[in-house]
Amino acid sequence: MKKLFSMGSSIVGGIAVCFFALMTSCLKNGDETISLEAGEAEELILGEWTVSGCTFTYTNAEGERVERNVPNDSWVGTLLDFDFSGDCYVDDGAQTYTWDIDSNNWTFQLNGVTYGLVSIGKGLLVIEITGTVDGETGTLRYLLERVGGEAEDTGIPSDDLATPNPDIDNPNTNIPNIQLSADGKIISIDMTGVQNPNGGWMELFGTGSPDQNIWVTVDDKPKGILVINNGGNASKAVAVDLVFLVDNSGSMGQEADAIARDIVAWANELASSGLDIRFGCVGYESGVNGALNLTGVNEISAYLNRYTGTSRTTGYSGSDASALSSAAGSYQRGSDECGAEALHFADEQFSFRSGANRIYVNFTDEPNQPGGYTRNSVEFFKDQANWNTAQGTVHTVYSGSHNYTNEAPWLLSEYTGGTTLYASSTFTGVSLSDLPVTGAMTNSYIIKFLDTSDLTDGTHTVVVTILSKDGSVRAEKIFVNVKFYN
Repeated sequence: MKKLFSMGSSIVGGIAVCFFALMTSCLKNGDETISLEAGEAEELILGEWTVSGCTFTYTNAEGERVERNVPNDSWVGTLLDFDFSGDCYVDDGAQTYTWDIDSNNWTFQLNGVTYGLVSIGKGLLVIEITGTVDGETGTLRYLLERVGGEAEDTGIPSDDLATPNPDIDNPNTNIPNIQLSADGKIISIDMTGVQNPNGGWMELFGTGSPDQNIWVTVDDKPKGILVINNGGNASKAVAVDLVFLVDNSGSMGQEADAIARDIVAWANELASSGLDIRFGCVGYESGVNGALNLTGVNEISAYLNRYTGTSRTTGYSGSDASALSSAAGSYQRGSDECGAEALHFADEQFSFRSGANRIYVNFTDEPNQPGGYTRNSVEFFKDQANWNTAQGTVHTVYSGSHNYTNEAPWLLSEYTGGTTLYASSTFTGVSLSDLPVTGAMTNSYIIKFLDTSDLTDGTHTVVVTILSKDGSVRAEKIFVNVKFYN
């Protein structure tokens, strides 16, 4: 739903005149307006503002409307820094308040107090509330002006405010692969959640926050970053294309029905949570032997319930079933169970959405068996020249023996920033809802920084560093050969 927020094109230049007149003429007579989609009002307010003035309007005993300036109001001169997480840092972090905008009711909340939202624009915010001054009850109206150091309209801190990434010793958590997008003005990193060593999900804070715990450099240049924490709110999380890679060899007979049952239940749970999500499936044994391209929850459920046992993930379905079946002939090089080959098949044959986070979950009870082909080895995925950040993150559900080190399937997760869940051979006592990837999807982040002319061409090196304030969470990942524009 669109809302109209008043924004006079000449307001900033005429603040003194408009302000003392309570800006009634500036806001109502001949103003330009901008049409804001849901969420855009929040983006306009991000960044640093100063309360530059206050006026008080009341009706006196004679019924006359009186307006006057209140320069000694306690709010005047206060510096407010609005963060997308809903925090407002007062006077450089001396206090922290919460804030919110309700664009349906034209209200603005700060520290639990509700103000009327009069106007919001590029460099001007006007709010009002009923108050008492010198025994008179009337309307207090506050004028907030954007201060330097923030990019106009975006709320993204300038690179001048950015500090170098801190040095990290002994990392103790993983940073997942990322998705990048750019619009010529802003570059966005979409990243699924980062777990702390205790299993919880990190809330990240960017440049300028007193709680900053994430830093980004591009080609060794620190970037001013704005972090949007989706915080378990699935409806705000980034788009996800989720593919199940399922070992359907004979040794998986005990697990097969339970895995299919749990995939269907989990897919329904994720779809009903509000996530923008699609599902696909690849079955494999001595090569790819079944597939369903990315689709909805009803289609993945129908596919997995056609047969029983390990046959559930054999055969091809969907509008492109014939094409997938034909393509599978080129993915038969694994000597036996080769999850890496199934991963290549999905990456090269499925219809992924541009900008969606690609997430794979690999179910197996055997080591990866590449059949002598380097491309099918788990070690192939260790090199970002072979598997880049945009190609996705692999999570592993493993129900076999741990008594080997070569071609361990969970290394696919380690190399791509995923997680591993160990299960029994009967798959009992396991719920896919407990798989860390569930929290990773709903506790996702969008990290924004300003595009600059040096980022438009060529490849770049992006370093993401996470260091909690107390030093208990430490992680760093270097992404190489990154292209912001194709």
